[in-house]
Amino acid sequence: MAEVVVGLESILALQERTDSQLLSKDNRFFGRRVPTFLFPSNLENSVEGTSLKSLDAYLYTVVGENQILHRFDFTTIVYATENFSGANRLSFARYGFVYKGKLQNGQHITITQYFEKWVYKECMNEASVLVKFEHDENMIQLFGYCIEGTKVYLLYDFASNSTLKDLILDPILDWNRRFKIILGVARALVYLHNHAPIRIIHRDVKPENILLDENFDPKLSGFGLAMAVNNKEDCTDLVTICGTSGYIAPEYHQTSKLSTKADVYSFGVLVLETVTGQRVIDDTRADTGHNEDSELKSYVQRNWLEGTLSDIIDLRIDVDSILMTKFVEIGLLCVQDDASVRPKMEEVVDMLLGTSSLSFPVSEMRARINGEPPHLYDYDTSVVEDDISELCPR
Repeated sequence: MAEVVVGLESILALQERTDSQLLSKDNRFFGRRVPTFLFPSNLENSVEGTSLKSLDAYLYTVVGENQILHRFDFTTIVYATENFSGANRLSFARYGFVYKGKLQNGQHITITQYFEKWVYKECMNEASVLVKFEHDENMIQLFGYCIEGTKVYLLYDFASNSTLKDLILDPILDWNRRFKIILGVARALVYLHNHAPIRIIHRDVKPENILLDENFDPKLSGFGLAMAVNNKEDCTDLVTICGTSGYIAPEYHQTSKLSTKADVYSFGVLVLETVTGQRVIDDTRADTGHNEDSELKSYVQRNWLEGTLSDIIDLRIDVDSILMTKFVEIGLLCVQDDASVRPKMEEVVDMLLGTSSLSFPVSEMRARINGEPPHLYDYDTSVVEDDISELCPR
């Protein structure tokens, strides 16, 4: 394949050098021995230029061990994006641009361009995570990269409908498509938390990182901040807090303790956004006289308690309002301040499919919010849950 450039001699020469000079038997990343200067946690203290060299060398090593990931030359990237034409630009992220492209063999791809030194570590992290996964229909697949000068390009399978962030206000997203997106992201998180080779906490679940293919099936992306934790554990302590404002779980923000429940929180915010069609932070909502309403979680929770959810459900969703209330409640269960009472992602999937009762957890949540003893609102929602099952086929 003309587009793929894999310098075998360079790989072997690099591997020989790193094996003989740099390998530390104590440093492992996703099961792979990594030279000390390549180990991601050391990149924060690297001098200018070293981190790019580290990334290049590390990706060479990954290519040597992985049959899917390939190195592409820059000419291929220019050809695929038609010289980075504006017509092929999908979006702009904090780290660079995202383009759609087409290789000479006709394969459609998504290309993320990184042009800031501070994201080299995230590139390394993303590659390390994605190459270890089995192919999952709701997970983005990384199959190539290119380094040109100080710019890094990562190549993924194609998502023709851009991101959920770009379309969340678009009438094209009817309820069936929104539900498909919510359920797909939930299943991707179940895979990361329970079925991946090593347990992964994504740390940055948000609409911007949900790519949509031609059928509006979601692809979870943005693994630059992902963390691996011991499969026997569910929590780790971190020095640096990373993530996006509005999506960061309160216990992670306040105590630096990260668990899979942080992803549950972020997912809950995403559900509330998808159902209401509103942004996670919007200062104009505070004009109603409730300053806390600028945060979507507080805005939705207040309307839920006051029985005015019909005022905030996205008008483009043509579904029974009682049924929409149940999905709002699933989102609110996920964004509870106390991580211990948030559901696990596999429980969330059951709730979405209507195979798990919402009655008890919702009544408990209402009691906690109101500062009342539990079980005061243990009403029967089985009829509504049967409707969920009919609307959302397994």
